[in-house]
Amino acid sequence: MFNPYAHMDGPAQSYVDVRPSYPQQIIERLGLNPGAKVLDIGAGTGKLTQMLCDTGADVWAVEPAHEMRIAFQCALGDFPTEQLREASAEDTGLPASSFDMVTYGQCWHWLNGEQALREALRILRPEGKIAIINNQLDVSVPWVHRLTRIMRSGDVHRFDRPPELSSDFTQPEFFSCTWEDHLTIEQIFELGTTRASWIRSTQENRRKMRSNLAWYLREHLGYDDGVPIVLPYHTYLWVAERR
Repeated sequence: MFNPYAHMDGPAQSYVDVRPSYPQQIIERLGLNPGAKVLDIGAGTGKLTQMLCDTGADVWAVEPAHEMRIAFQCALGDFPTEQLREASAEDTGLPASSFDMVTYGQCWHWLNGEQALREALRILRPEGKIAIINNQLDVSVPWVHRLTRIMRSGDVHRFDRPPELSSDFTQPEFFSCTWEDHLTIEQIFELGTTRASWIRSTQENRRKMRSNLAWYLREHLGYDDGVPIVLPYHTYLWVAERR
């Protein structure tokens, strides 16, 4: 499938600076033991990868986008170079039956699900698991819903629409939690530039989005520059085991 982040027109530092990480409850829910071998697919700048490493797991990472890998290496300076792979979810190039878990943080919707599942089945050990994780702005809050419409993001992932998996995996178990992030107006502008819609947009449409965000946050909602704004989030986790 088309990966817009492979066509970025600049560095990925904004992803490090303003994209959220993941709640600790999600990592704990994975139940990883020290030494478990985990592959983080679509690792991006390494936010999920770092949290997986903190569990004591033996973590490998796959990231197809060059700029993302550069930012990953800057953010996770101690991560073994040979364990960060330029590859895809559909073709990791890694040995068969070698991982206890494969994670997909904020990337499942960009993948060819059928091919990604086939590859996961190949590289997972018996009773290995996949974990699909999505951060989601809480669009049940009216002002947040409008914010996501201006940024053209935010209501892609729904808790009542679990990922469609093949019969090679068990029915996915669902877990969710709520939490808050805090960003200033300028940081929300920057967050908007990390969305796929921005990357694929024209310069004119980018200018309009920034102008609309400025009006909405400063004039309509009355927020002041430099003051953190509370952004409510859900994080959704689906875990399935290889049959």
